[in-house]
Amino acid sequence: MRILIVDDEPMFLDLLEGSLAERGFADVVRATSAAQALKLVDNAEEAAFDCFLLDIQMPGTDGIELCAKIRARAGCRRAPIIMLTSSDAKKTMQAAFDAGATDFLNKPLNAAEVEARIRMAFMLVDVIDSETLTFDALEALVSLETSFDEFELSSRITFSNVKSMRDYFELENKLLKMGPGNFAMSLFSIRIRDFETLTAGLARTEIMGLIHMVANIISRTTPNRGLHFAYVGYGKFICVVIVRSPVVTQLLQLRVRDKLAKCLCNYDNQQMRKATLDVKSLSNRRIMDIAGALKLFRNEIRKLGSSSDQILPAIDGEASRLFKAMQGNKKSALDPESTR
Repeated sequence: MRILIVDDEPMFLDLLEGSLAERGFADVVRATSAAQALKLVDNAEEAAFDCFLLDIQMPGTDGIELCAKIRARAGCRRAPIIMLTSSDAKKTMQAAFDAGATDFLNKPLNAAEVEARIRMAFMLVDVIDSETLTFDALEALVSLETSFDEFELSSRITFSNVKSMRDYFELENKLLKMGPGNFAMSLFSIRIRDFETLTAGLARTEIMGLIHMVANIISRTTPNRGLHFAYVGYGKFICVVIVRSPVVTQLLQLRVRDKLAKCLCNYDNQQMRKATLDVKSLSNRRIMDIAGALKLFRNEIRKLGSSSDQILPAIDGEASRLFKAMQGNKKSALDPESTR
């Protein structure tokens, strides 16, 4: 969990950061002004903040105005924002809630209470997310074309409104652009168990809605720092998280299964409610190069059987092959012996 704390008093930030570390919140970033905080938020696309602790009384832009500006960022609309204040004036509290605050803490802070409020805030966000996931999936069902009833199991699907989800070839290209060298990353797959059997009696729109729901769950449940994932057909998603802290797949499996069960409980279709998810690590190695990561991804895709899409060769390897072919043709054209 990555937390941004904002207060204009450095000594208070020292104390708060220490208290959070003692309670297990080690990934803490600090700012002493609203301007600095917004700069950190805007530069954190690959390492977004999961929670904010904002002091209300700051010179210049105060905490309430900062709260509203953070909420205006697309990637921060669900993250808990807890306001810190030495005043319990109802007018101030109402203004903060109107700006998008999740909760309040009064100074001086108690470490146990801070931890409890942060965890309670996340429980609230989880409840809201479950309701939103169901709504998003239903919205996807309504918006899909229904002219074709058949669903091709091998189809690769990408939803542009799901954060961190990419087309598979876009995912490959993203990794290739990272260049040579070794990187800390976690590679894993998330599969809808018994996808073919599960979807046999479902309409095309129901299957698409299920895939959309699972994609949203992956996006919102997996640590979003450096997350990239793609749906490759047959109910399977392949995922990479480029970050030093490893993803614990057993824990992630519990979380995604719980989220899916909460979302599906709103459905009358008993077949849909049987769906569950399996998370599998693709490598025990924590450090690897891009070529090794792509090889693991491609091997995983080959296990799926025939697909309507073909796996493209690695861009650097294909470029090298074409260059050698061009060089060979040029040499043949210039060599007089080749024309005899």
